[in-house]
Amino acid sequence: ESGSKLPWTLIRVFDARTKKLIHSEVSNLQGRYAILAGKDQYDVVYDHKNYFTLKREAVDLRGKDEPFISMDVGLRKL
Repeated sequence: ESGSKLPWTLIRVFDARTKKLIHSEVSNLQGRYAILAGKDQYDVVYDHKNYFTLKREAVDLRGKDEPFISMDVGLRKL
């Protein structure tokens, strides 16, 4: 259903420059997550069974007061 939250989504965070995996986490039952990542740029990948993988590139946390990755994203069904 469009706009619904997806529990148990795998979120992977990569350093945008080196492409090295720096953190992975699974969203909670309400589809929420928050990752303290530091003030830098990151690529964030969202994976969930029966949905297309989504990649957000160069998420920029430099200059943010609170360097958390916590975005609402929409995944499309396969």
